[in-house]
Amino acid sequence: MRVKFAVLLIAWFGLAAVPFAVSDPAHPDLAAVIPVAAGLVAMLAYFCTRVGYRWFDVAFVLVPVYGLCFQAKILWRVAALPARYWERLGSTHVSASAAGPDRGWHPVPWEPDFFRYWDGRKWGKQIVPAEQLRYGPRTSS
Repeated sequence: MRVKFAVLLIAWFGLAAVPFAVSDPAHPDLAAVIPVAAGLVAMLAYFCTRVGYRWFDVAFVLVPVYGLCFQAKILWRVAALPARYWERLGSTHVSASAAGPDRGWHPVPWEPDFFRYWDGRKWGKQIVPAEQLRYGPRTSS
């Protein structure tokens, strides 16, 4: 996975540097930079939806230092896509069994074997064990 991540990282930032490499260093051509940047942002928005983020979280790229870290985090998760380890961390929706999940129940980040209800506006006060939901307890693999 590390090699895949390194290749993705080099390709990603290499692609971002292409317009600057082919233009005059003293006066970069913004007409070439803007389409490449827009394409990269669109591709990153697509990647965000595949790795546990919302598409509009791509706006984190605009934060000066965190933007670079965010891009690296997304690329790290893209490199690990078959594993999807972040679903076990409780930060995103868990995958359900064939019976399907109870809608609105999400894992509690500090206690992954318990779930809390989100009604779309606020979190419920009740925290229930995974055994009480339609799908059984989460595996810790």
